[in-house]
Amino acid sequence: MASIYQEIDELETTEIEVQNFTRYTELFHFPLAAGLLLLLMEAALANTLLRKLP
Repeated sequence: MASIYQEIDELETTEIEVQNFTRYTELFHFPLAAGLLLLLMEAALANTLLRKLP
């Protein structure tokens, strides 16, 4: 049995190319939500007493 393992160890080894994939998490939602909130607040406040005087 030991001779079989020794023969397997002596066999030619081949290198395998491995492709690494990275999973990215999108984080643009937070600034987008803040910008939309500010835009909606501006639109709402423009029609109240806080609007600019002519």
